[in-house]
Formats: sequence, structure tokens, C-alpha cells
Amino acid sequence: MLRRALLLVLTIMTALALSACGAETMTENTAQRVRREFSEAESVTMNVKITADYGERVYDFALRFTGTESACRIEITSPEELRGLSAVTDETGERLVYEGAAFETGGLFGDGSTPVAALPLMIKTWKTGYASERSRENLNGRRLSALSYELESGTLKTWFDIDTLLPVKTEISENGRVALTAVFGNVALE
Repeated sequence: MLRRALLLVLTIMTALALSACGAETMTENTAQRVRREFSEAESVTMNVKITADYGERVYDFALRFTGTESACRIEITSPEELRGLSAVTDETGERLVYEGAAFETGGLFGDGSTPVAALPLMIKTWKTGYASERSRENLNGRRLSALSYELESGTLKTWFDIDTLLPVKTEISENGRVALTAVFGNVALE
């Protein structure tokens, strides 16, 4: 009887260990698949709702992103006062565009500290970054793959749809504080 109980305990422990290994393999495969999907895409389009928390001030934006991490157009769709203002970056540099007029901006994306610059940073990270943490998590009732990447001055964590590998939400944290949250909609890889 004791041998049967011991055998049952060992069987359960082995099954738990194997299932944990399977979960890690699944999330590692997700990280590799995300990297491949974004690397193979010639262009990304998406609507993004961004909350930028500067500590004492919090700003909400809605943006439309089209392009890649190195050549893109990011149009502000909300708030209404800024609607139509776009940031464009390409081989000629960075500039602001409004109703057909272009304004040179210098280092708009240089240090990566602005909410708009976060979008190209996210795409670059998904394409080339190594996910230091991988897990499956529930977010708003959905089961998602969560991948965390270490940045020079913080952490980028993105929740991806398990089936489509498209981003659902990203948080960029610095010193344990979430400085930027992005919620994605209508994401397409072309």
C-alpha cells in the first residue's frame, strides 16, 4: 500500500514537472513566433490608445501607426485639439506634418522618451529583442501570452493574443513604475 501511494505521488510530481516544462516551451515558442512575424512584416498598421504617466501629469492619446520602426507615420487621432498632427520619420529624418505643411523637429525620436517614439521602440523590440520573461496570463478575461523585454532604462511588457500573435497591450516601466501603457486595436502585419 505504501509503495502504491509513493508511486502515485511520484507520478503526480512528474506530471506537474512535465506540464511546467511544456508551458515554458509554449511561451518560448510564442516569443520566437512573435519575433519571426514582426521581422517578416514589411509594414505594420495599428490604432493605439496611449496613457503616458509623467508622475504629476497623465496624458491620454489615440494614435494611428503605419510603417516600420525606422520609417513610419504616427498620426494623432485624439485629443481633438491635436487631431491630424503627424510625426513622420524616414531616411530624410524626423518631422511634424500638419495639413500638408512639414516642420523639421531635429531629434524628435532621438532618446526614445516621448510617447510617440515608444511605438517604433516596441516594434523594434518585438523584432529583435530577447524576451527575458515569458508567461501565460489572464487580462480582461482573455488568456494571453505575456513577454517582457529589458530596455536600457526599464522594462517593456507586451501581452499578445495566443492565436494571432498580435499585441493586445504593452506597458513600459521604469524603476517599478508604469510610465506608458498602450492598448492596441486593428493591428495588421503586411
